[in-house]
Amino acid sequence: QGPKRQEQGPAILGGVGAGVALVAATLLDQALGQDSWPGPLEWFRAHPWVGFPVGYVLVWVLGVGVRRWRSRVSSRVPPPPEWVVDRDQLSTAARALLRRRWRKPSDTVLICGAGGFGKTILATMVANHRGVRRRFPGGIDMVTIGRAVRGPRAIAAKVAGTARYLTDGDVEFPDPDEAGSRLGALMDSGPRRLLILDDVWEYDQLAPFMRGGSRCTRLITTRDPHLLTEAVTRIEVGDMEPEQAREVLTRDLSGLIPPSLLDELLAVTGHWALLLRLTNRLIFQQVSTGRDPVETAEEVLAELRARGPVGVDHLNEVGVLDIDDPRQRAGAVGVTIKASTDLLPPGGFERYAELSIFPQGDPVPVKFVLLLWKETAGTPPGEAHRLIDRLRGLSLVSLRETGEGGVILHDVLRDYLRAELGEERVSRLTARWLAVVGPGGDGGRGAFATPHPDDAGTER
Repeated sequence: QGPKRQEQGPAILGGVGAGVALVAATLLDQALGQDSWPGPLEWFRAHPWVGFPVGYVLVWVLGVGVRRWRSRVSSRVPPPPEWVVDRDQLSTAARALLRRRWRKPSDTVLICGAGGFGKTILATMVANHRGVRRRFPGGIDMVTIGRAVRGPRAIAAKVAGTARYLTDGDVEFPDPDEAGSRLGALMDSGPRRLLILDDVWEYDQLAPFMRGGSRCTRLITTRDPHLLTEAVTRIEVGDMEPEQAREVLTRDLSGLIPPSLLDELLAVTGHWALLLRLTNRLIFQQVSTGRDPVETAEEVLAELRARGPVGVDHLNEVGVLDIDDPRQRAGAVGVTIKASTDLLPPGGFERYAELSIFPQGDPVPVKFVLLLWKETAGTPPGEAHRLIDRLRGLSLVSLRETGEGGVILHDVLRDYLRAELGEERVSRLTARWLAVVGPGGDGGRGAFATPHPDDAGTER
């Protein structure tokens, strides 16, 4: 149903309210001017104070009807999958959208994080939150942008498609700004609306959707935490909490895998939502055919250690997938990561992969990153800083912005990169780095000059 039909609901309820008021006024008039009332109404005339609680009940029923109608607003957002678990970011996002009038609601909420950490699922959870649905009687719409929507014509077509839904008619605009202005005017014309823009990669994709629409709140999911520079509510989605990760990993497998083996699987999946879910489904599918759960879990663990995160793709026999399709990316670890790394400049992936020689879990001082890249590729400092910023913009690394600064590489991404490099190249790069700084070098370099104990000699 389009938004026009949903607006009939408040009108109908308003008519019912007016009817109740009319009946009440008529009864009062009758009570004051007539000696008797027809039929059973005579009892109400003889007991006029009963009318007050009856009226209260009628008003209460009317209010319940209004709330229920508002909770069934027009929505193109599917319910979240049944396996999802509550995350702290859900309440943070809901609070940002539910601030009362004396505290202005956020016009824009930005959900950011690396691929596969659950941004889209979190957005669907927010959209299906009962309070959020009541807050936006104009409707909740979800538009998936995606990496493939590039160039003015493609962006304008995406905006026009959203406008067509709002008008139930034909709308075509070759220019993104013109399409955005039309969409903004449509969103200004009705009650409050929530527009979810999912999988946004670049500001050019977003700009037309931000025009006008003062009665519209935008919720955006993106890998780039700096996609918008103006004041927004920014919510970062990262690793799952230990109990959340365990719940996802053990769904339909409760009690079938020993705790020690579960702990090893949790460690190797890095509490990464996508990898946890794929690992769980892989084990469950094989167990459901009669295979021993412990044997299956041990095989998956061995694959993850040998191949990194793409070991799950290997066991699932993932073929060639479309990187630009968010739904296909959601089903494969390697494709999810490659969707980001393909956007790096020439030579960028090689420099990124080289970061995996540093110890697991430790922030790497920026000056060491610059030194490594100067040694391996002669990268000038300015170019190296721009690449670090690009990696951060794609959520491929995070930065510790204190002191000298530090580059932080997620464990799962590190394992993926080391698997891509291969054991021989990792060893060569490590030896080259040690030759540059020397074991236990000065300036505190020793902590970063020695490979992690788990990495010495063998590839995980």
